[in-house]
Amino acid sequence: MKMIGSLAARVTALAGGGAKIIVLIIDQQFPAPVAYQNAQVAVLAAARNANVPVWAVLFNPSLGGDNPRATRQMDAALGQANQTFTKRTLAAFNADTQPNLRTALENAQIEWIVIMGTQSDQCVRLAAVGGPIDHQRKRFATGATALGYKILTCPQVQSTANVAWADQSKVTCYTQA
Repeated sequence: MKMIGSLAARVTALAGGGAKIIVLIIDQQFPAPVAYQNAQVAVLAAARNANVPVWAVLFNPSLGGDNPRATRQMDAALGQANQTFTKRTLAAFNADTQPNLRTALENAQIEWIVIMGTQSDQCVRLAAVGGPIDHQRKRFATGATALGYKILTCPQVQSTANVAWADQSKVTCYTQA
């Protein structure tokens, strides 16, 4: 569902109303445009001001090590993160993700997930709504919506701005960060 308005304002309103909400950053270690970084900073600032936890999920964190720009982005995101998860596959809800993301969300009784990150048409999409994880479309990943979570996002906090997957029932896509 598309909504006109600000993702940061919605985060503030939900947190102020007592909703159980987190910001989930996916694969921040990959390079991203400056405009994306600025939008992400705005949402992270709103989350921090509203005492909303920020969690980061990284795909093989060593991948950012040879790219100084990517390393700076990863360090900035991790500096904001209350908790960090490492995944070995494209899917954040895979049993190999350490610590287990699904268990952590359940333990924190989360209802809403603000999702942002790089590779929005791949790993971010898989974390949000799931889908095929191979070219033959034989293996599928479970996304947060299938687990009962409501997703908030906007194109500006996705580095590739491809959020076609946001047209699903438990996903709300805002027009601005």
